Amino acid sequence: MLNKFKLTIAICITGLLCVLPAYAQNSVSLAELLVDEHDYIAIPLDRIPTGQLQLIMFINRIEGRFILDTGATATTLDSKSKIKCRITSRAFGGVVAGAGGAGMTLEKVNPPYRIELGEIRIQGFDLYVTNLDHVNDTFENMGISPVDGVVGADLLTTMNGIIDYCNLVLYLLEE
Repeated sequence: MLNKFKLTIAICITGLLCVLPAYAQNSVSLAELLVDEHDYIAIPLDRIPTGQLQLIMFINRIEGRFILDTGATATTLDSKSKIKCRITSRAFGGVVAGAGGAGMTLEKVNPPYRIELGEIRIQGFDLYVTNLDHVNDTFENMGISPVDGVVGADLLTTMNGIIDYCNLVLYLLEE
């Protein structure tokens, strides 16, 4: 009885080993499906030692490092990066309502400004400024470089964002 069971398992495993490579060759990858068939743009991500995902975004053609935070309501720039990115802002009256940032005030960036993510130039998108010292102080204590801001759910939703965690890629659909 035991030998019959072992034989059945061996046949099943052999069958899977023969079928899976053929299936994998014929299947379409997520990148092919989104980029080739649906015109998404692939944005590379990096995983930092905290486990968070990070990307490069340009504001007024100045490169910045941003955390990708699906729980953040708004895409924000750190108040210390305003001068670097050549922007001005005004009181907005809004507050941040997310993990680690509850009750912090927001300022709204004054237009005109230019946002670029990969090949995408984002037009007419509201960008905010807030103090990210609590984030960057923690990063500094861990030996991690500071960030210039946070890409939040507002941008991800507007651009139909899809995150491929396994391959560290953010897919965005240009408006």
